[in-house]
Amino acid sequence: MCFSLAVSAVSSFFAQVIGFYLFFICLAMLLQPQRFKKIMTEVLAHPASLFVCAATNILFSLVVLVPHNLWVANWQVLITIIAWLALLKGLVTLFFPERYVNMSKNLMSKQSYQVWTWVWLLIALFLVWMGLSTNT
Repeated sequence: MCFSLAVSAVSSFFAQVIGFYLFFICLAMLLQPQRFKKIMTEVLAHPASLFVCAATNILFSLVVLVPHNLWVANWQVLITIIAWLALLKGLVTLFFPERYVNMSKNLMSKQSYQVWTWVWLLIALFLVWMGLSTNT
């Protein structure tokens, strides 16, 4: 019983942190898309920036995955999936920076960029909701 309470508290914590983070980033991307695309273009043009982004993604994902690598049939698996995606993104950026730059530029040039931003915003709201509602 104590273990399930601890896992629930960790899930709630990560849901709130990841949810609020994604919410604010997605909101900025939707409200100021040209500014965000300009910033991303500048980041993608500098190898040092790519390295810092890769290292940050890897660190973030490991901080989440070490205590929360849960493959369960409920909302908590979303936290695990997001952390694994962040790890994959960090590793691709670290080991294949040219491929990551090309994929990012390709995504930003399409209409699907805004669709994906809305999808991530909805995921963010869901995580915030679950994190706050299970924190009682």
